[in-house]
Amino acid sequence: MSLAKLQSQKKHISLLLGLALIGLSSCEKRDAKKAGFQGTVQNFRSSQAKDANQLITLANLGKATLEINKNLGLQNRNKRVVNFSKVIDDNQNELLKSLQETADSKLIIINSIIKNEIQEDSILHEELYFDSIEQNLVGQIEVLQDLKQNTLDTIISEFALDQLQKQTRILELTRKFKVRIMAPEISQIE
Repeated sequence: MSLAKLQSQKKHISLLLGLALIGLSSCEKRDAKKAGFQGTVQNFRSSQAKDANQLITLANLGKATLEINKNLGLQNRNKRVVNFSKVIDDNQNELLKSLQETADSKLIIINSIIKNEIQEDSILHEELYFDSIEQNLVGQIEVLQDLKQNTLDTIISEFALDQLQKQTRILELTRKFKVRIMAPEISQIE
């Protein structure tokens, strides 16, 4: 073989190796971009799943509050408690309606079953009623705060902000009303 042919083959081999390296490099970049995109999609899906779970938790708390309200508030002998129960009922129904609209817009199905865990002998106890309502409202506020801070979805964020303000107001009202209703009973005990 002549020297010219060897040099020509070296150039061809060098050229082929160069093209192979460029091809591998572009494949690695494409794979890196693809992996980055898949990670972004996974994070987005994870965020959507978390939002859906929080909306379902919020619905469960709302339905539980309505159940407690029905059993302990609306059937109470104290007319002031019954009237207050109507405010809670309206508030929770409005929350659930708004929640359902938000969930529907995001194609999230909210379907929950609330078990009646209230014993029949406790139906007339105002303290249990107010404590239960307060506990559920605090739970709703915690979920709404988490949604507001962590969701990537603007519609869910707006829903959370709106409902957070409403549920905070109803919690304050519940606490004030509880003190007013329970005050006569506390003074009788002392």
